[in-house]
Amino acid sequence: FTFVGVPKLTSASPKFAAPGEAVTFKGSKLAKVSELTLGGKKLAITEQTDKAIGFVERHAADRW
Repeated sequence: FTFVGVPKLTSASPKFAAPGEAVTFKGSKLAKVSELTLGGKKLAITEQTDKAIGFVERHAADRW
């Protein structure tokens, strides 16, 4: 077997996002992330590399 390691987040940009706004997490070992959720809702990944993963915030109003 191959041990891949756990993804690590080091930053988020922007720190606060409104619905429709793009968000990027930076860190390491992010290329193999297969799913993102926020508040129990799945997020569609819009960009993905080993050092960054992005999505568009669409459900802020539904979550809170």
